[in-house]
Amino acid sequence: MPPADDYVDACAYGRECAAHLAQYLKDNPDRHNKGLLGKIAYDIDFRDPHHARGYWVGFFNYAEQLMVLGALRCDVFQHVDSVHAMQRAQAAKTELEGKTPGRNS
Repeated sequence: MPPADDYVDACAYGRECAAHLAQYLKDNPDRHNKGLLGKIAYDIDFRDPHHARGYWVGFFNYAEQLMVLGALRCDVFQHVDSVHAMQRAQAAKTELEGKTPGRNS
């Protein structure tokens, strides 16, 4: 990240980063569920008391706004139930096929 001159600019840059990530995921729907947010959070120094704090504040606040926009488009509990069902079905399929999850055999 470039040095932050002030907190407001750092927040703006963080929002831009979140927008780029969202657009990347929108353009590459096969890339979601890869733990990108966890990897980003892992690389952040949350103890930084300086203006750089604005990078992650802006990033995560804007990511929350985008999450709300997505949540407004569906019943989130119905959706998560469908994801659970899909994962259970995938596990059952893997078991039926005699494959060990995580192995390429």
